[in-house]
Amino acid sequence: NAPKKIDFIRAYALEFVDRPGSPMFAVERFIAGKDCYGYGFLKHNTNSGFVDQEVRRQTPQVFSAHSFYASQGNRLVADIQGVGDLYTDPQVLSVDYRFGDGDLGPRGMALFFMNFRHCDLSDKMGIP
Repeated sequence: NAPKKIDFIRAYALEFVDRPGSPMFAVERFIAGKDCYGYGFLKHNTNSGFVDQEVRRQTPQVFSAHSFYASQGNRLVADIQGVGDLYTDPQVLSVDYRFGDGDLGPRGMALFFMNFRHCDLSDKMGIP
């Protein structure tokens, strides 16, 4: 079977310029419900190396690994979380730390691959 289509909901940053210190807040839509396997909201991996070892789903981990190889090792999309194949709030890791404080760079990428497990889907996609 081909990999399942995934989607990310939009997240926004709001800055309250009229308040002291101009505080900023992250805003995103709440994802309710359960996926076809009966799971609700799941954290599949993080930007600091956590990878769900229960292998409830192959798609999130393979997507993260694919993002690394598709970018020739320059980026890795991590912090995959959500319900089913609807994800929210990813963190992009890069070789030059260009994506903010959560971008742990090459160290974050190495931590992901230390815990990544190959599976049938990653083999079918040619992920080394």
